Amino acid sequence: MRLTNHPSSYIIPAIGLIFFSFLALSGSRGMRAQEPQAQPTVLQPIASFEIPGNRTCAVRDFQATNLGLYFLTATTSGYSEIVRTDHVGVLQNITAIAEAEIQYRSNSFRVDRFGNIVIHQTSRKAVRLVFLDALGTVTKQVVLTHPIADLAFTGELLAGFDQKNSALLAEPDEKPIFRLPREVSPSTMMAGLPERRLALLEADIPRVRIIDLGTGQELLRQLSAPEILPRPNPSSLPSSTFLNLLFTPVADANGDLFCAVSGYSRKTGAIILRFDREGNLKGSYRCMFPVLADGETVADLVSRIGVAGAKLFVVSSVARNCAIYSITNSGN
Repeated sequence: MRLTNHPSSYIIPAIGLIFFSFLALSGSRGMRAQEPQAQPTVLQPIASFEIPGNRTCAVRDFQATNLGLYFLTATTSGYSEIVRTDHVGVLQNITAIAEAEIQYRSNSFRVDRFGNIVIHQTSRKAVRLVFLDALGTVTKQVVLTHPIADLAFTGELLAGFDQKNSALLAEPDEKPIFRLPREVSPSTMMAGLPERRLALLEADIPRVRIIDLGTGQELLRQLSAPEILPRPNPSSLPSSTFLNLLFTPVADANGDLFCAVSGYSRKTGAIILRFDREGNLKGSYRCMFPVLADGETVADLVSRIGVAGAKLFVVSSVARNCAIYSITNSGN
């Protein structure tokens, strides 16, 4: 008599195979979920220098360009200064900007690829832009009718962010070139990108709006990184959280966006995040602070950052120190 296999003899092993396959798949998912997240690349400064000029005056703003480094500093004599150095800190020139007799305060500035400078000044009643050529000569001054919150160059176009009316304006006629949603965060900061594009960083959300002025399209992207996730706040109720904020956004020649993360110390350094053109996390850096000649570590290092070529610059406002780090074009 020939024996034949009953259909159930196939069903039971098949069920077992499916069951164990499910366990294996679930286990692999659990293992992947528990894998440690990538750690920031630790960067030691390759050099640092004291910013030239009056040592008692803080740095208000900083710009790194392919032409050199530019620092906007306050003084105690009723004027501010634009200090220009090369990429290793050698002084090129200092331009004085009068403030006392005009009651304007120089808050920030921007530099285009040719070395032309635009200074954003405010008074109690007005906002104005002061334009200087590459030699530091004032070429014109424009009093604005809109309360410009931030400025950025994209190519040769200077754009202003009108926070009150949620619009991007083209200077000097202040013509709206892009309307923004009303829900744009008051903490918004702007950075110029290549190819007539602008990045608006909403620091407290955090997210970025990448505006293409050529096509009129807007890419809204939520920014995500372990360093900016909500964390328990031990000084308050257990249910409350705080969020490390992003600030001082800058872009490199490829359109990568760099942002500093609030919260840093002498021992652990400062975190700088790098996002690609689409707002995806490309890398993170832990920048260790430089040690000064007296053996002390710069304590308040991160007030402004900049990128030029394969160099990352981190500026201390109070200590008037600029640290230089070497980075790669591929992130981590």
